Amino acid sequence: LLDDLRPGLTLDQAQELRLTAAQRKRIRELAGEGALLATRVANAEKNASKLSLKCVRMREELETYDEVAAPDELERTVQRAMQQGDLDKPLEDARRAQVNVKQEVAEKLESLGLWRGELDALARVAVPPQETCERFEELLSGAAQRIQRLREQRDDVLRQSREAARQLDALKRESDVPTEQEVAQARGHRDEGWRIVREAWEAGRAPGSAGEAAVAYAGAGSRLPEVYERSVRTADELADRLRREADRSAHAAALEADIASCGKRMAEVEAALTKAEREREGVERDWVEAWAEAGLQPRSPREMAAWLRRRQELTGLAHELRTLDQEVADLHQRAKGHRKALADGIEALGEPRPEEDVPLVELLERAQGCVEARREMLSRHAQVERELATLEGEELPSTEGALDQERVNLETWRTAWAESMDLLALPAGASVPEATTVLEQLEDLAEALRTRRQDLERIEGIARDYEEFCGRVRRLLEQVGPDLTDVPSEQAIQTLHARFEKALEAHRQLQTLGKEERKELERLN
Repeated sequence: LLDDLRPGLTLDQAQELRLTAAQRKRIRELAGEGALLATRVANAEKNASKLSLKCVRMREELETYDEVAAPDELERTVQRAMQQGDLDKPLEDARRAQVNVKQEVAEKLESLGLWRGELDALARVAVPPQETCERFEELLSGAAQRIQRLREQRDDVLRQSREAARQLDALKRESDVPTEQEVAQARGHRDEGWRIVREAWEAGRAPGSAGEAAVAYAGAGSRLPEVYERSVRTADELADRLRREADRSAHAAALEADIASCGKRMAEVEAALTKAEREREGVERDWVEAWAEAGLQPRSPREMAAWLRRRQELTGLAHELRTLDQEVADLHQRAKGHRKALADGIEALGEPRPEEDVPLVELLERAQGCVEARREMLSRHAQVERELATLEGEELPSTEGALDQERVNLETWRTAWAESMDLLALPAGASVPEATTVLEQLEDLAEALRTRRQDLERIEGIARDYEEFCGRVRRLLEQVGPDLTDVPSEQAIQTLHARFEKALEAHRQLQTLGKEERKELERLN
């Protein structure tokens, strides 16, 4: 540290470099104040320069406002346009609605079906009223329901007839069960034979010589008696079988009756179904005739009712479209007049004349911008004049006065700083970092000197303690080890400690021997 601060300086001379706490505190305060004062002077100079430059620019700006025209006429034009309403937005909305309605009309006309003419012609075409559709819907629906019911009845009768026939066929396949009709036929055949035989007997003829009736009855090559006897046996057998299988015969008869009943009912249902279908065809012809004047081939009444509703919507949309067309035309004409008046006003202020197809909203915004710009320029002109008067009359003198005061404060600080640097043996213009470095080195030096002093004091204490220890050792040796008085204290202490340990061990052995001696005496006694 001494070599860094003052080469060749001794430790005793270094004591003269120590500073008081007040001196160190003052130097540090001056170090902090210097940077602050320099910054404040720089800021004051910057503010003064900025205000001077601002005054120059304000005067230049005032020269540009000398030929600004007042926008009164254009402002009145803008106000009139605004009073009549924002035409651009309604016009845009009307056009958008017009496009939407046209698109909706085209879509609905395309999806309407049955019509390929113009929209206006659709509104004029003569069509049945909605009530007619409802009436025919009711008629056709009723006819369809009747036909459906009859078809279901026909299907039921047909199923019943087929089921009865199936059961009868199954019954016959099980065994040949005679029916009442077969028994009646067999008896009729028997009775016919008896009638021929009786006529022959009453006429006195032999049964075998009967005429044509007998031949027809017995057949060619057969004899009447044998055929008659066979017919009697057949009728009796059938009657016997019918009696034996009465239940099966009754079931078979019932099935035949059911089949006959189903046939009768089928005929009735078929007749009713044919009549219902003719009635429906008549209603359908009347329905087609109802649309003949419109030149349309109608669909079902329900579909045509929906068609009439869509047609009504289309006619309403056609009216709405005509209204929108007129509204768009009116708004466009009014907007065109506003555009011309605004363009004239903008051109009168020396601005380029806008194109004729510029949207009204954009043109109105431009006109408002011109008015606002001119008003802002006039307002700015007055504001600049006021601000310039304030700057030159108040702010600039005040700023320059503050700058002078800051410079005086800085000069005062420099004087105090030079005095402090003399304490540090530094030149008056030494920088704050240099002074801070030297001050820290001096503080480190003072701390090192203080530490050195403490170490010296500690060493002196240790020496005194050693001398006292040596005196105590000599006095102890004179008492317990006179032969060691000429030996160095450390060696004498070690030797004395070894003798003590040896004597202590001998004492322990002596105590042990004494205990053993007492035990032995006790044993002997």
